[in-house]
Amino acid sequence: MKDKAEGPFVNDWKKIFPAEIEGVEEFDVSSAISQCLAIKDDLELVSRTITELKSWVLTMGLENYACLLAFFGWHHEGLLHR
Repeated sequence: MKDKAEGPFVNDWKKIFPAEIEGVEEFDVSSAISQCLAIKDDLELVSRTITELKSWVLTMGLENYACLLAFFGWHHEGLLHR
């Protein structure tokens, strides 16, 4: 292993799954996972960019809607009954 993991999650993991389990070998799969998650072509790049943009627009829209409701008073009957 190239790095030694530390932290509460790792400590709990090691309590449940000791390193010396018979027939089990630890190995690093980070490079295989990064290859799976890597962008393969231009179409995938555009698709991811559009998806991230749509997510950002939706988030901003919902945040701004909540701010408007708070600003104008969400409890006002005119806003609730439209």
